[in-house]
Amino acid sequence: MYTDDDLTYATEQGVFSAEAVADFRRLMNERRDSVAVDEENFRLITSFNDVFVVIACTVLLLSVSWLLGGAGDAVRYLAVAVASWAVAEFFVLRRRMALPAIYLLFTFIGGLSAMMLSIVDSDNSWQMLLAAVVVFTGACLHWLRFRVPVTIAAGTVAVILALMIVIGGVLDLSANGLLVYVFCAGIGVFLLAMVWDSRDQQRIGHQSDVAFWLHLLAAPLMIHPVFYWSGLVNAEASVAPVVLVVAMYALITLISIAIDRRALMVSALGYVIYSIANVMQEYGNIEYGLALTGLIIGASLLLLSAFWHKARRWLLGCLPDSVMRWLPAVGSA
Repeated sequence: MYTDDDLTYATEQGVFSAEAVADFRRLMNERRDSVAVDEENFRLITSFNDVFVVIACTVLLLSVSWLLGGAGDAVRYLAVAVASWAVAEFFVLRRRMALPAIYLLFTFIGGLSAMMLSIVDSDNSWQMLLAAVVVFTGACLHWLRFRVPVTIAAGTVAVILALMIVIGGVLDLSANGLLVYVFCAGIGVFLLAMVWDSRDQQRIGHQSDVAFWLHLLAAPLMIHPVFYWSGLVNAEASVAPVVLVVAMYALITLISIAIDRRALMVSALGYVIYSIANVMQEYGNIEYGLALTGLIIGASLLLLSAFWHKARRWLLGCLPDSVMRWLPAVGSA
């Protein structure tokens, strides 16, 4: 199984001509009755060997942690991070395996985070800031070495936490102020994702993969404060808060269509399902409420998927040229 990255690499090495690869991609688009850029390819598993390697890595890392348990938490967590990096040298840097790359990044960042949390005082803001800086530095070094797309999102989380600690320590943020910060952080992450997307509007390089993970992170950061402000968390279920959450999701849907990113919608979907199901539970049977919610949302998403390309063409026709230049073009499918 070969990806667009493999085809691009083969072109750079002179194995195929750029014209031949372009013709091949066009042929595949015609066969699928779709456009490659609209498919939002997600590189996760290239073969079952990816799963096999992840299972083996899990056994290895758990064994490392178990064997060094007597040396203290900081030592064994650091050992997990070091072992994750060492294994990635072969399976990520040389073999370019997608799922192990993501898994080993998370175990590396997780080991580094757990090590710092076992050392610092969680009640000390400056020590927690130091922990966030160390994790961010580790994410940067991992990116420079392995170029795993999800690394940028992981580093962004570390930056968000670090800034939250600094701002919270200086301004003594209330719960509402913290939600405002999270919402603003979500908008910032979304804009960062758009910058990465604009570098690869054909969706054939690693920039597009980086943007995918950033969009996946941005949606819950933006919709969670709205969900909380709507009162659905603490108040009794009513129609008005649900309308607010659904309206927010409708806006995210329009943005998703415009920027050609389903990840943004999927990441925020849970909030909508919970909101609608909560109201249906209040006014009827919970089982029927959940089933009806799933039926409505599932049918709507399937319908949108079937007419995604036509919806994009119509929506982009309503946007000015100054906005269009930042968005992937609509193909002829």
